[in-house]
Amino acid sequence: MVKFFISLSFIIILFSKTDDPGNGIYYARVSEEEVYFKVTVEKGLAILEFFLDKKTKGEMNGQVKSGQIFFSDFSIKNEVYDLVFKNGEGHLISKNQDKPKFIKVEPVTKRIDLSLVDISKLIRNNLAPDLVGDWVMIYNLSPDGVVIDDEIKGKNYKVRYSENGSYILDPNAIRDNMPRELVKNFSFSDIPTATWRTEGNNLVINITGITEASESKSVFLIKSDTLLTTSVQGYTTVHVRRK
Repeated sequence: MVKFFISLSFIIILFSKTDDPGNGIYYARVSEEEVYFKVTVEKGLAILEFFLDKKTKGEMNGQVKSGQIFFSDFSIKNEVYDLVFKNGEGHLISKNQDKPKFIKVEPVTKRIDLSLVDISKLIRNNLAPDLVGDWVMIYNLSPDGVVIDDEIKGKNYKVRYSENGSYILDPNAIRDNMPRELVKNFSFSDIPTATWRTEGNNLVINITGITEASESKSVFLIKSDTLLTTSVQGYTTVHVRRK
């Protein structure tokens, strides 16, 4: 029980970090057009980058006032909109008085370090942008929330979710957990090939290598710089983002 409270407290501390609510990448579908927006707010200045029709990119400045982020006169398919963010929600509001439109802008990720072109590719390939990057495995939790003293704890093994869909596990994790008699003959060719994809909140990893192919599924949850992946059996791996 003591271990459970320690691990739970650690997760709460990691999850307590909050991001600027204005910064992020958003998506909307306007007149059959896919539009991606990146909003960056710093010191009262709002900057909007946009990517539409899979080829058009641009940038414009906006205003931050009374808790709202406001971009005026944004054109899509010869129609003019105002883009407004308030209370964490965004909307495109048309200026056409005869046929007014009110289109919700959906949040995609807080990862403003990713380009809009890359974001659109990730979405099309079923790769959650928030997972992209390097993570360090901290420890495993049993289904009842107890920290497991296993081969992961204290080793700081790394995993990488690449933008091209490759899943790369720390070679040290593979070497350290090979049978003792095989370690001396360890080669990078022993590392299996793996890919990843997401289906909603489900993470799917496919592994192929010298053994037969396998597929694993888990539920993932990301908050700030903490990643939790929970297997079908109820075991959870806690990761932190490597910077």
